[in-house]
Amino acid sequence: MVVLPWWFPATALTRDSTACPEDRGLLLLRAQVESVHELGHTIGLIHCPEYTCAMHASRAAEEIDLKGPGFCGECDKAVRAAGLGTRL
Repeated sequence: MVVLPWWFPATALTRDSTACPEDRGLLLLRAQVESVHELGHTIGLIHCPEYTCAMHASRAAEEIDLKGPGFCGECDKAVRAAGLGTRL
């Protein structure tokens, strides 16, 4: 069973035709990507225009699938500039 924090938009991870709740691998990857995204907000990052960046805003599960679990070059620079490194 996957347990997500109370604030996590779990319905956004399965609201599409490409995955069902039983697709554990895809669900966990989406949870990882969106967790990195939310952690980025906690350290001051804003939404990024680069669609492959974890900080890109996702409005649907299909958009989460386009992102990676890491930051683009610009967001990575912002994290490093804050002295936090990129290992979240």
